[in-house]
Amino acid sequence: MFDQSWEAALMDIRVHSRYRRQGLGTFVLNEALRHLIKRKQVFQIEAHISEEAPFVLSLLNSMRWRVLETGTIFRKEIR
Repeated sequence: MFDQSWEAALMDIRVHSRYRRQGLGTFVLNEALRHLIKRKQVFQIEAHISEEAPFVLSLLNSMRWRVLETGTIFRKEIR
């Protein structure tokens, strides 16, 4: 275990459409956060969410996450 706390970033949050609106996303995210906080491994968590993911935006809003900024993510696919 580290002597320091670190930041964590959530990069891909998905709940299958069949299981949405049942509290599963909230439960899983809360359990992950509880575990990290209990172990004192992180002091800040960021989530990078596409504006095209309204279910995730709704989830984080319901959990009282706050929007820090919006921006554009660049990607170059190598094939």
